[in-house]
Amino acid sequence: INEREFDLILTDPPYSNLMNRPKNGHKKKLYRRNDPTPFSNLLNDLGNLSYNDFLVKLHEILSIAVSRLKNKKYLVVFCRDLQPTPDHPYLLHADVINTISKIPGIVYRGMRIWHDSAVDLYPFGYPYAFVMNQMHQYILIFRKEI
Repeated sequence: INEREFDLILTDPPYSNLMNRPKNGHKKKLYRRNDPTPFSNLLNDLGNLSYNDFLVKLHEILSIAVSRLKNKKYLVVFCRDLQPTPDHPYLLHADVINTISKIPGIVYRGMRIWHDSAVDLYPFGYPYAFVMNQMHQYILIFRKEI
């Protein structure tokens, strides 16, 4: 890999420590369990990092990956926003765009939105408070232009 250049880098990284959180809503109701489901217990796993640490490490990893990307070729990143909290809006797609755009030579070219039909529509929060269903993912497209 160190000696090759690529036309496309496609990634769907873990979204911070999302999988480390207890499950709620539909899954909890169906399975009567709320166990977190992390990908691993490794400290350097992107899926175990805090939100800000995740963005820093994502920049580091993708900077290395982009160094192997041919000029005028593409980096594509799948991501899904996290549920907002009173303390943070968690617009992950916007934060990922801003983070990756800081990599020298990488230019954000736009997005596509993918409807994830595997996600069940469920009235989260009813009847107490509205909770948005996460029915889509963002497909973020960047181009190397050096």
